[in-house]
Amino acid sequence: MYTGLNDRMIKTLSSNIDDKTFLLDSYRHIISSFGTNVFGIDPAKFAKKSEDIAEINDIVNLNNLSDDTQIQAINEFKELIKQETGKEFPEDLKEQLKLAISAKVKGPHDYPTIIKSKAFNPTNKNSIVGVCYSRDPKTGENKVLGDYLENGTGKELLEGKARLEEIDNLASSRPYAHKKIIEYVKEIEKLFIRPQSIHFTIDNGKLKILSTQNLDETAKANIKTISDMHKEGLLNDKKVVSRVKLKDLDEALTTRFKTDQKEKAKKEERLLATGNGASAGATHGKVVFDIEKAKKLLQAGEKIILIKNDTNVEDIEVMASANTAGIIAINAGSSGHAAVIARGIAKPCIVNCSAININDNNSATIGKKTIKEGDLISIDGETGEIFTGKIDTTPSEPSKELFEILDIADKLSNIKVLANADTPKDAELAKKLGAKGIGLCRTEHMFFGKDRTPVIQQAILAQNDTEMQEPLSQ
Repeated sequence: MYTGLNDRMIKTLSSNIDDKTFLLDSYRHIISSFGTNVFGIDPAKFAKKSEDIAEINDIVNLNNLSDDTQIQAINEFKELIKQETGKEFPEDLKEQLKLAISAKVKGPHDYPTIIKSKAFNPTNKNSIVGVCYSRDPKTGENKVLGDYLENGTGKELLEGKARLEEIDNLASSRPYAHKKIIEYVKEIEKLFIRPQSIHFTIDNGKLKILSTQNLDETAKANIKTISDMHKEGLLNDKKVVSRVKLKDLDEALTTRFKTDQKEKAKKEERLLATGNGASAGATHGKVVFDIEKAKKLLQAGEKIILIKNDTNVEDIEVMASANTAGIIAINAGSSGHAAVIARGIAKPCIVNCSAININDNNSATIGKKTIKEGDLISIDGETGEIFTGKIDTTPSEPSKELFEILDIADKLSNIKVLANADTPKDAELAKKLGAKGIGLCRTEHMFFGKDRTPVIQQAILAQNDTEMQEPLSQ
């Protein structure tokens, strides 16, 4: 949350800086952030104000507002705060800071309060804020990915409140900066020997690396990364085994749509839209657009898919719920809040889906089609596809990288892994996944199945040898 600007400071700073737009833009964001985090106003109300102002002034990109439009938005944001709370936006900077600290301390989350100067202040249109990944967090591919935002803030970048540009686009618009980012990213990854998520700015043409942290990857990506880093000589055998999380072995076999049902859905023209897959897995659930309504549905035991323009920290409770099947963040990028959280909790997630427009009546328009709250949809977090209705799923095939890691584990192991297998199908799968034999076989399970259970029941109920012969002959 930002504080530290008021009308007097804007007037003073404007006389010393050529580009007044960034000052007004920063002031507008401070007011909306303050209204949301301190006064508890629904952020959607500020977003709606911005959209209305853009529509009235025939503006497509909210990051390119004129100075007059910025001033209009500032005044309307202040009026919104007054209407909602009966209070004025504080002009006293110390009062802003005091209220901000108090709001954080009283908040629902046990987060520490850190006060620091803002690291990035875009002073002209040659300034951007961005985040990049040293490897693909969804697949593990050894390729630098990321998003950036011109003349915007880090908060906007993460929450997806504006359309983002892919990092590859910098190669044409700012080739030197793009080249240096790629170099720095790879150097930083080698330093930590883990995939990294790196925040950066280009401040008036100068590249600055702000921070780095270990990248949240999907299970599939983590397994590929570990295998690739072993081949690249960055990890030895013991490090490979120690890096694998047990839950990754389960999640690596993430669900996907059954091929025949997916093709049938396409032929029936049930494909609504395609965004960018941000967290793998296929699932289905009931559509919900509002967090409070989502909570009620979850309490009732409903399986939901949350659709929002963007998500924030207040949405995590719903996103992480066991009955939240998946997430669609319409404006967010692959580096945004929704994508990062979804990958961390292994939920299918789709981002950057501009075809969806959320309406005021708990519905969304997608081209000529409309979906309403409570409608059943299916999503694929790998391909970014969104379908109406339910499509059944099946586990994915194990990757070659998973088998490579299992082979490394076998080399270091002092014991053999045996499988529980009761049927020929189970034994075949166990062998495929590297089991060295069958350790437990429950023979009674061999009689499961609609064609077998009646036969064994007939044998059990047989009154004499003659009656027993018929089921035995089968």
